[in-house]
Amino acid sequence: MIYLELYNIFVVVADCKNITRTSNLLHISQPAVSKHIKKLEEQLQVKLIDWSNYGIGLTEEGNFIYNKIEKQVHELDGFYDKYKKVKSINMGIHNTMLDKIFGNKMINYYAVKKV
Repeated sequence: MIYLELYNIFVVVADCKNITRTSNLLHISQPAVSKHIKKLEEQLQVKLIDWSNYGIGLTEEGNFIYNKIEKQVHELDGFYDKYKKVKSINMGIHNTMLDKIFGNKMINYYAVKKV
């Protein structure tokens, strides 16, 4: 099975050449970024990234794969950005739980919205 998110993470790592920046851009932890890269490497059975104390770089195979998928990944990312617009957030919760979880703030909000 192909996990597109792994390819997206790989492309961002290759673009940034830095795990910290990738982590910040994608809003996931640095260990998660590394874990996803390792998972993609296991799936493809090829080493994609050279890790060193001085930063990261693509292996020959990593560079080849990056050149083949980079454009498509960026296009998919742009497509997602265009259509992901969230217009509202619906939140359901039982009335008796409102004050236990959120205190009177949520009860007051709920009462105002109903009026």
